[in-house]
Amino acid sequence: MKATLILLATFLTINANASFSFGGEPELANKVHSWVNKNVKYPKSAIDSKTEGTVYISFDVVEGELKNVEVVQGVSEDLDSAAVTTFNNVPVSQLG
Repeated sequence: MKATLILLATFLTINANASFSFGGEPELANKVHSWVNKNVKYPKSAIDSKTEGTVYISFDVVEGELKNVEVVQGVSEDLDSAAVTTFNNVPVSQLG
């Protein structure tokens, strides 16, 4: 299942499109959103340069894990990297 999330770097919140539900488990999707919101690290360089914007992330959900995390549309190297790093570290199996 392919999902796309939008990382709103300005507010460090996550919005998901309607297809993002981990195979019909919206509660797990909410837990992932919550985990990402708590664990995303806004890069100091982006704070210093006042860089903000929306990073669009795409990934596959394979057997309950996030795979092939990539930036669909980025803002800056620092924000894009922070978003990908955060999603690569989501402990989906521990959240379910």
